[in-house]
Amino acid sequence: MSRPKWQKDLTGDELLGSFANAFRVTKGPGADCFLDFLLYSALERRAVVVARVRVQQEFLSTVCGRLDEVLFDLTDPEGTCIQ
Repeated sequence: MSRPKWQKDLTGDELLGSFANAFRVTKGPGADCFLDFLLYSALERRAVVVARVRVQQEFLSTVCGRLDEVLFDLTDPEGTCIQ
C-alpha cells in the first residue's frame, strides 16, 4: 500500500515550528488520548508541554508503526536509518 504524497508550503516561522525533545501519552476523555510534545530539562527536572494533540487510541498504533519504519538501526555503528 503506497502512502499519499502530502505537500504543504511552509514559510517563515512555520518552517521552524516548536522544538520538543520528549513526548508522552496521557488518557483523555472516552476513547481519546493526548499526545503531548515536551521541552524537557534534566538539569531543571521539569518538562513543559509545547504542543498537545488529541487523538483516538487506535491512532497510536499508526504512530508506532511509522516510528518503527524510520528509527535508526542501533546495531549499526554508523546509525544507518532504516527506510
